[in-house]
Amino acid sequence: MWLSPNFWLFFVASKKDFGLIHRLKEGLSTAWWKSFLFTRLREWPSAANSLRRTNKPEKPVLIRDRAELPETALAMLLREAMPMRWTVLFLFLALNAVTVQAQVRVWEGVLNLPAYEEGLPDPNPPFDQFAIGRFNYPYTMRKEITNQRTEHRWRAIYLENEYLKCSVLPDLGGHIYTCIDKLSGQPIFYANPSIKKARIGYRGAWAAFGVEFNFPVSHNWVSMSPVDFAYASHEDSSASVTVGNIDRVYGMQWSVELTLRPGSTVLEQHVTLSNRSDVRHRFYWWNNAAVQVWDDSRIQYPMRYAAAHGFAEVQRWPIDPQGKDLSVIHNQTDGPVSMFVHGSRENFMGVWHPRTNTGTAHFADYAELPAKKIWSWGVDADGLDWRNALSDNNSAYVELQAGL
Repeated sequence: MWLSPNFWLFFVASKKDFGLIHRLKEGLSTAWWKSFLFTRLREWPSAANSLRRTNKPEKPVLIRDRAELPETALAMLLREAMPMRWTVLFLFLALNAVTVQAQVRVWEGVLNLPAYEEGLPDPNPPFDQFAIGRFNYPYTMRKEITNQRTEHRWRAIYLENEYLKCSVLPDLGGHIYTCIDKLSGQPIFYANPSIKKARIGYRGAWAAFGVEFNFPVSHNWVSMSPVDFAYASHEDSSASVTVGNIDRVYGMQWSVELTLRPGSTVLEQHVTLSNRSDVRHRFYWWNNAAVQVWDDSRIQYPMRYAAAHGFAEVQRWPIDPQGKDLSVIHNQTDGPVSMFVHGSRENFMGVWHPRTNTGTAHFADYAELPAKKIWSWGVDADGLDWRNALSDNNSAYVELQAGL
């Protein structure tokens, strides 16, 4: 049984003006083409209203100069829904076009990244009937976190073209560690300078960095463990990395294929989920994309109401009952901000950084992927303690979360 409704989303890292627009190549889907027209990240709310369907695909177009763009449009994305598969697009729009299209490189290498050691695992996890919330049998527990920091050489699979250099860590749950925007030199996702663990995951040990794939539970059993992986170059000059796992609790399977094409600023993510057993199991699929933030960073979510963690209450967004604008990081002085979008039918969410004039945005068809959430540790004393607990440089991040 396949568990794969249709959705698409992407993350954007941009400069003030976008100069390169790519329409996605034909053949990614079979039903509808969708287009999203926007002017600037600052204008997301009004731009979202221009999402529309067209009856047939057009030929791919490359716009090399701003003068060629419509007056109100600085970027356009065309995408067609893909049945029986989830497709995630990470779109990075650069300032200048690059016309040379070469073979995308993919190779296995090493990423030098310090990590904190763990004590011996506990081979006696609680059985389901004795577990209150989390169930782990037959996995061991990883609760012995130490302060011993050592240098590590991690296996890494790299994907690289003219615009992006992305790294995937198969020994750490298949995380995307980050993607580097080669024009600006900036990481797209939170490139934590060390793997500093805390007891947050289902089995205990967990670390904050990059993009985490979660199925069938959050911060799942293999989030910090080796998973299956493969990589390949293709005849169309693209290349891909595939990571995945079959869990030992349910026997459910997930697979993520990351594809980078020549001359493209898009990292495509194709997700396939399957239930390999004869019975139904509860599940969810949840992507956690960590993005570094600063005190003036702004959360740009299209919602007027938000449901708190645990759905204990629904409150207005972004102004809280005390009159604070929680969309600005430095105003989050009363603990973590963990908010599910409530009642929004828009197709986007993101974070904007005034100090760097860049942002990260996520787009998805609301009808296919309605769930959105923002997570931030906040800037009160506990939040600052968590910065120290999860990093060596007291850096802050938020999580753009989406899934089912």
